[in-house]
Amino acid sequence: MSRILFAVIAALLLASCQEQSSGDDYTTKYYDDGRSKPSVAIVPVIDSTSYEVSWSLSEEFSLMIRKKLSRNGSIYLSKEFDTKTAPALTHNPFSNDISWVKQAYPKEEFIVFCELVEHSNMPVEKSNAEKIMSAEKLKEVSTNLNMGMRIRVIDLRRAEPKIVLQELIKDSYFISKNHIDTDYSLITWGIDEYETSPMGMAHNMLSKEVAERIEDYVSLAKSR
Repeated sequence: MSRILFAVIAALLLASCQEQSSGDDYTTKYYDDGRSKPSVAIVPVIDSTSYEVSWSLSEEFSLMIRKKLSRNGSIYLSKEFDTKTAPALTHNPFSNDISWVKQAYPKEEFIVFCELVEHSNMPVEKSNAEKIMSAEKLKEVSTNLNMGMRIRVIDLRRAEPKIVLQELIKDSYFISKNHIDTDYSLITWGIDEYETSPMGMAHNMLSKEVAERIEDYVSLAKSR
């Protein structure tokens, strides 16, 4: 009986550890040597595109960026800013006026704003005629999935907020005509097949680049 009880307890502990290691809410606040990590709030991605899918591109990119930053382990992600509990934005985070930011996020060292500004399929051919192809014609040629995301990272550790990164990251992912007809009403974000789909891999590429830029600039600012 004691062996069975031990096995049950061990299984529960293992499941708990796996659950904690899989989410970004369990990143630690300190490095192994005791130094504190930069505390960063990632505001959910603003989607300014009109690209239509059955899920939220904002939620997808927000979670992907958070997971990549969490796995790297060099910063501490605020638990208050996941896609479901983050407070609504009341100002334009990319305007010249950032005086409101420190009052809006008083507990954070750094705040990160991201905006998806481009997400469009364009035929690989360059002529003007091909650029205005109909949706049906687009299915017959290879395309590039062109994406653009702008980032603004603000340092809130001093009396006045300071922009430490402002950049537009652009990526283009080639999609051959053999894969252009992928049905994203069936291959949706959240299922295994989506991760290896052209769009899934393109989003992963962009999220990785965005996460790396955030991590690099936050770490640099923290060291100063």
